Amino acid sequence: MWKRCPWYWGLLPLNAVTNGLSTFIPLYIVITGGSVIDVALTLSTYNFSLIPGFLLWGYITDQFHRRKSVLVGTCAGMAVCVMLMFFHPQRVSLPFMYGMFGFLFAGVAPSSQLLVIETFQKRQWNDMVARTNAISSIGAIAGIVPGIVWTLYFSLQTYLIYLLALAVVTTVFFDRYLTEPKVTFERNIVTHFPETLTSRIRDIPILFLRIPHISEWLRFFRMLSSRITGDIPMLFFSMFLFFISTSLFFTPFTPYLILNDVSDSGVFFFSFVTSCMNSVGWIYSSKLAVRHGEKRAAMISMLGRALSMIVMGAVALLVSGFNVLFGALLLVSMITLCFSLANTPISTMLYNSIDSHRRGEYLGLYSALTSIGVLIGSTISGYMSLQLSYAVTFLAAGGLLMIGISLLSQFHNGYQH
Repeated sequence: MWKRCPWYWGLLPLNAVTNGLSTFIPLYIVITGGSVIDVALTLSTYNFSLIPGFLLWGYITDQFHRRKSVLVGTCAGMAVCVMLMFFHPQRVSLPFMYGMFGFLFAGVAPSSQLLVIETFQKRQWNDMVARTNAISSIGAIAGIVPGIVWTLYFSLQTYLIYLLALAVVTTVFFDRYLTEPKVTFERNIVTHFPETLTSRIRDIPILFLRIPHISEWLRFFRMLSSRITGDIPMLFFSMFLFFISTSLFFTPFTPYLILNDVSDSGVFFFSFVTSCMNSVGWIYSSKLAVRHGEKRAAMISMLGRALSMIVMGAVALLVSGFNVLFGALLLVSMITLCFSLANTPISTMLYNSIDSHRRGEYLGLYSALTSIGVLIGSTISGYMSLQLSYAVTFLAAGGLLMIGISLLSQFHNGYQH
């Protein structure tokens, strides 16, 4: 069956493009004279573009059931965005082009997730979710590793040629090997199966089935006073702080490395190490959850992440220049590893905590909170780093995550299946 449905291998070059570009963008902005605020603005534009992207492409996916058309069209559009970045790499236009790239990238998730369900038999879903996750991880590394060598011999801007080639390969691959499935489903089918939903939420914590209504927000806040459901908002607000902390820490991290004389190649090496640690975390996260339980595993991992952020803040305060390289590499590796170790049990807790009849509503609220969290973190990080210091930004990220851990400690049962 796998040999007859090889479309999922297109996720490898696709993830190579997205991860390679996420390393390139902040690096290019800084080396061409941009500030940490310019980096924050560009990344905030990208993060914001994901929200209307998921809403629109999700609607198109449900209404027209055209998986191949969406994937080929969005990948072709992403290739055009990379090409425009190469020919017009001015800092003033990068936020728009990267935002458009993010808007198009949002079209990949709903179609590719549904294709796993529609293309393979139910007994193969767990295996295929694991396989596509592994391919995505390999793709991330394939996008970053060449950058380490490339930037030693060529200008950073020419690295976009490599990413453009990968984007074209992705488009041609999906066009050649992907066929429309005979049976199609709407996106809400994903919410009924833990292996697909937890994988989807773990990879991209935004899953809008519809825009949350104001009455749903009011009902959500009233849940705080309920003994039965009051712990669900604690989980949601904990993740809200989790993602503020994440974007607050990582948005200014590349400018921080450049400020301390880390080379372009060194920045790509940082991305390579963190991608590897990310993959290791996904492998062992389930084992950690089985051994300690989801809540305890999540809290242990988040605590390790928060402490590493705080220590990174101390390093930024006390050490400068190239001497920060090895300490930063160790700490960021730990921060990334702990993210992966925490995210899987939290995704499982989310699935197990909400009533299946209102899962779409809760996922909309969760997606809105995490989206707002990412936007807040990326928006304020530049100004905080420039006006106060990178050390204060890293310490604030760790402090917010500690508050998130205290909220998570209030989580008990929620809805049980």
